[in-house]
Amino acid sequence: MQGRRIEPLEWLQLRALVANHPEWSRYRLSRELCVLWNWRTATGQWKDMAARTLMRKLAQRGWIQLPARRGPSPNRHRLAPPPARSWPTTPITSSLADLGSLRISEVSRQVEGRAELPRRFRRRLEGRT
Repeated sequence: MQGRRIEPLEWLQLRALVANHPEWSRYRLSRELCVLWNWRTATGQWKDMAARTLMRKLAQRGWIQLPARRGPSPNRHRLAPPPARSWPTTPITSSLADLGSLRISEVSRQVEGRAELPRRFRRRLEGRT
């Protein structure tokens, strides 16, 4: 799980960590698990998000009991359900030549989240009809 094979000793360590510290937050549990397993990225950072996701998956399966969440997820995608959208469903039966030039762009709700396609990719697309 989470790119890691969990050995029997590690499984016991994880279960003991969660059971012995019900007052800890999920964040603290994930950090302590990283320290316990020396679970780091290639650059030496703790893999606390991977540890938190691992623990959440185990809790969803009923294998461990995590403490309740203390607040909403800071991840902007989980704060609110996506807005309802409707797209035209009529099939396009024209040839690409009849449609004219095509433009592909990334869409994001946040301006700073938008990125232009690399120039070389745009040129390749614009050259095709």
